Amino acid sequence: MKRWTKQVVWCLVLLMASSGGIGSNAFGQSGTVVEGGRLKADATWTKLGSPYTVNGYVALGDNVTLTIQEGVEVKFAANAGLTASSGRLIVNGSEEEKVVFRLDSSAGGLDQYNEEIRLGSDSSLQHVDIDHARMGIVLEGSNNTVDKVKVTNSDLYGIHIAGDDNSIKNSTLISNQNGLSVFGQNNLFIGNNITASLESGIIVERNSTEGIYMNNMVAQSGKYGLYSEIPYESIINRFYGNTFLENQSGMLTGTSSIFRENNLLDQLIVVNSTITDMNLSQNYWGTTNSENIFNRIILPNNYYNITIEPFLSESVAPIEEVETAAPILNVIKESDSTVTGKAEPGDRVTVIQKYSYWTSKKEAVADENGVFTVPFMPVPAGEKVEAFATNRYEIKSSIVSAVVQPEYVPPIEEDTEPPGKPMVNEVTDQQTYMNGIAEAEAFIEVKAGHQLIAAGYADENGSFYLTMPKQKAYTELAVTATDKAGNRSVAATVKVKDVTAPFKPQIFPAVTDQTMVVKGTAEEGATVEVRRDGVLIGTGVSNAGSFSISIPLQIEGTQLSMIARDQAGNASEATVLIVLDGTPPALPVVYEVTNFSTS
Repeated sequence: MKRWTKQVVWCLVLLMASSGGIGSNAFGQSGTVVEGGRLKADATWTKLGSPYTVNGYVALGDNVTLTIQEGVEVKFAANAGLTASSGRLIVNGSEEEKVVFRLDSSAGGLDQYNEEIRLGSDSSLQHVDIDHARMGIVLEGSNNTVDKVKVTNSDLYGIHIAGDDNSIKNSTLISNQNGLSVFGQNNLFIGNNITASLESGIIVERNSTEGIYMNNMVAQSGKYGLYSEIPYESIINRFYGNTFLENQSGMLTGTSSIFRENNLLDQLIVVNSTITDMNLSQNYWGTTNSENIFNRIILPNNYYNITIEPFLSESVAPIEEVETAAPILNVIKESDSTVTGKAEPGDRVTVIQKYSYWTSKKEAVADENGVFTVPFMPVPAGEKVEAFATNRYEIKSSIVSAVVQPEYVPPIEEDTEPPGKPMVNEVTDQQTYMNGIAEAEAFIEVKAGHQLIAAGYADENGSFYLTMPKQKAYTELAVTATDKAGNRSVAATVKVKDVTAPFKPQIFPAVTDQTMVVKGTAEEGATVEVRRDGVLIGTGVSNAGSFSISIPLQIEGTQLSMIARDQAGNASEATVLIVLDGTPPALPVVYEVTNFSTS
């Protein structure tokens, strides 16, 4: 029996060695050795084959996908790396079992680095820890997603973005030379923690445009928290709900950048620009004394006009993350000269027509009821029309489409019997859809109060699936079915279930060995818990988005963790902080000074 088991294990080792150009260690040693080179076929790195020791540069071939499963450890030799410039890298770590990329301990001392994880387009990294790389992650292309990734001790940048339309969310960049470097357009950065960068926390290069930075914490950088030397009028980056705290040289930015609802707690340096006006109202500065605020703003010369009022009088809780809902298009007929529908009130709706040799793009803003009307060039039935919405944070929705319908509608036989009440499946506050069963081919409408949020038809079997904006927890939705004769059913009601974890607590000022009260921001009404080594040492409730929790004095270097738990029992990710030295330095000793002293 033992001999048979060993034969099976040996066969598995040989099988792993034959896939994707990967070689294994000698029998009796755990893990898989990857010598480098080009991966020519799709491959999966599994926990069973972990750790993977990469001795060279691994490149994915054209359209090749490498999938790395949860719990996998990848150890890089010095100057080794992994590039998916031509393929796709899918890393599926979990909260419980993260994927780890790190320098192999046998590679040498701390002056050695592996290269980077280089992405082309359409790759995804979730729950990944990356340590001791030249550059942690490099994004060259578009539509890459980095979520809940931790990058530490990078020699140049934690994350460097050279492409467009990428998303970095809920990630932590700590103790890198520079935290985040951006050189591209329309990139999205939400809920990241960029701390203790040796130089700058965020660097926005000159060609980086239309970026959105929301709910990020940038703290304790050795130089700038934000270095954004972009003086041009046409280049705009937007900052909402961010906190800049205790960065050595403060923030440096051009006047074209937009700042709203941020905690600007550092010095702010304005770069010389062709625009001399800058609106910095609606931010919190840590004080309500306008003279003190202006003393923290450094201008190139006296010609600049900076507006700070009205400023906020208290710290800003992170803005609720806004994923823009796609618009709902009403039926478009071939003789119509307008396109109508519904979107979130205030959203800008863009309608795109492509017909023959021309393309038309028209826009309108949805009114207070969400109704919009966009001019439309009549086209024959069967042509497709596309639309998307853009919210006040300049975040775009997915694209929806509709087919132009003919004018003639066949007569419907007289029917006076209303359809039965729809059967609706559970709806959570994370869903962007609703599904269920109703009368076949009935028209389904979903309302939140008096506002229509979704509409569409059931199929020939009565099943329906409708896209809709995310709804707040505990919202009651009414769902009706209208048959072809215009008879409407009794409304079915469903209450939106709360499954959304609150955002991580944000702490400021920093916790030191002199701190007995921890302060910060968290979701309204959430219970905030402070733990040391898993033991609860303090708790409190967030009131108006802020909390204050008494804790025992802690020793410098102690690691504390904090979570917020909402009223539905959902728990946030943990905020981890290190207790700092809060003892003031000793007074200097000054020797006698006389009228003959020159020093």
